[in-house]
Amino acid sequence: MATPRSFESRLLLRFCRKPGSADYPMSGVHYDQGKELEKLREAFPNITTEVAGQVVMDYGCGFGYQAVALAEHAQLVYGIEINESCVAAAKALAEARNAADRTIFALRLTDGMKADAIVSRNSFEHFPQPRETLAEMAGALSPRGRLYITFSPPWYSPWGAHMGYFCKIPWVHLLFSETAVMTAPSVPT
Repeated sequence: MATPRSFESRLLLRFCRKPGSADYPMSGVHYDQGKELEKLREAFPNITTEVAGQVVMDYGCGFGYQAVALAEHAQLVYGIEINESCVAAAKALAEARNAADRTIFALRLTDGMKADAIVSRNSFEHFPQPRETLAEMAGALSPRGRLYITFSPPWYSPWGAHMGYFCKIPWVHLLFSETAVMTAPSVPT
């Protein structure tokens, strides 16, 4: 049963793009197949050759698109994601793309997980204790390993809510509650 929208969410939707419309660039899928690594390559042009044959960790992997794409080049990819539904979706994606034998998705890092390369694309601004998270990553990195980290806009920047695909209003996350911002695009009208 769908959760009904609050008045605030309904008001927010008046200012935003409609899912399925021509100006709505994300229709529930974060990456087009074959383009999952494009944004990562913008920051790290040689990423696929640098991780070829290595054990890679995608820390904050979301729905697993990038992790599964990295598995085409790496020996093994760990996808770490705290959202259980994202982990389930990532496992299903790996199965569908015949990468389940080269990907392991988990809700948290465990002692046995070590990687030659750790990727964290646009996740750090979501970590409540970034210093501790970075230390955890460093502990999982092999002695000559490399970190590949990018940052999206922090929460208090104009597009910090990461909702630009959904809403045309800058600072929407400061004008509306976090609950309204996070639930408005996902709750059916």
